[in-house]
Order: sequence, then structure tokens, then C-alpha cells
Amino acid sequence: MLIIPAIDIKGGRCVRLKQGKMETEKVFSTEPIEIVELWNSQGAKLIHIVDLEGAIKGRPINDQIIKKISNSFTNIEFQVGGGIRDIESARSYIDNGVSRVVLGTQAVKEPEFLEKLSMLHPDKVVLAVDFIENQVKTGGWLQESEFTPRKLIERFRDLPLAAIVITDISRDGMMQGPNLRSISQLSSLCTSPIIISGGISKLDDLKPIIKINHESKYEIISGVICGRALYEHSFTLKQAISLAK
Repeated sequence: MLIIPAIDIKGGRCVRLKQGKMETEKVFSTEPIEIVELWNSQGAKLIHIVDLEGAIKGRPINDQIIKKISNSFTNIEFQVGGGIRDIESARSYIDNGVSRVVLGTQAVKEPEFLEKLSMLHPDKVVLAVDFIENQVKTGGWLQESEFTPRKLIERFRDLPLAAIVITDISRDGMMQGPNLRSISQLSSLCTSPIIISGGISKLDDLKPIIKINHESKYEIISGVICGRALYEHSFTLKQAISLAK
């Protein structure tokens, strides 16, 4: 199981939010590439990058910074989300060293687009299932949808996806622990590898997730995204990687 550090970019800076709310922004670095260097030195294999402004505006905004990062660190894989709403945006990232593109909003608004993109680029597309109170949110988590997490996962379960990222928005950045009930229930629906996001606050939060893997027939949870806990030094990336192994 991979421990995946998160880098959220807004205005060219590395920030963290609480529940995706822009007014809760806390800047951790003015140079995102320095954060990548830190995670690289601690053994990161995959880094999750989000263009926060892109997610809200519906088009890549911080893409030049992200492409510079992905071209500079060829030993690390990157999965990138935020504002990817057309084939050209997705291909531009993939052509510049990004291993996976993450789609949430466009998957809800235009399911056929996700189907087409995943067939054109098998194992390079990640479905983002971002929800609060059993409702999937889109547009930088500002817009409501008619999808429940279960319905969205079932809609795309037969596609050649690289992974499905499951995020409980109510836990994101709050340092209150993950939503284990939802993790267990939603993981059982998936045929693609699962990545858990939201709520990791301490090393002990990883243990029940590891247990879910041990109790299943195969390692269904392929990774856990960690953000604020790493930035606020609740534990180190090295410690988390060691525990996951």
C-alpha cells in the first residue's frame, strides 16, 4: 500500500485547505518543487497534485508549474487533478510526464467523456469520488450532483481505470481520522484499485486501513493520500511508508 503525499497548488504556492474551502487556505511553501524534493528524499513513489484554481475555473491554471515538476522528477509518478475537462488537457499532462490524470467533475457531468478517455489511455485515468453526506460534489467541491458515491462507482466499474480516489470531504484537512465505515463499504464495490483520502491525522489512522487490506482476498486499497498531517509534522513520510510495508 502506497503512502501518497498531496500537493495542492493555488496561486503557484503549496497550500492546504479544510474541507476544500478556499478561505481556510494555509500556505506551506511558495515553491511547490521544494516540497516535491522533500517527499522525494523521504521515499515517495507517487505524489497527488491538485490544481485548486483549475478545479473551480474548469480549466488548468497552474499547469505550467505542474508540468515543470513532472518533467523534473522522472523517478516519481504523479497523478494530477483539477480543471481537466477535455481530451487536450489530459493529453497535455500525460505528454509531460504525468502518470495519471484525475477526473471528478467531468465524470459526473459527461460520463461518456471519462469512458472515452479511459479507453484512449488505459490505466492512466483516475476517477475522483468526492462526497459529503452521501452526495458527490463537483466543481472544486462547490456544486451538488445527483450521484451518490455508490452510484458513481458502479457507473464506471468496468472501465480500465488506474484507480478510484475516495474522499470524504467532511474529513479533508480536519485531522479527525478517516471515515472507516465509508471506506469499507465503498471499497467492496470497486474492481479498480482504491486510494483513500481525507482525515489522516496520525500514524494509528493508517492501521485500520491496513487491516481492511489484510482481511480482503487481495490488496484492494492501493494507497492512502496524506496531506496536512505530513505538513504539520504529525508523522514523517518515512514513518508512514515503513508502517504500510
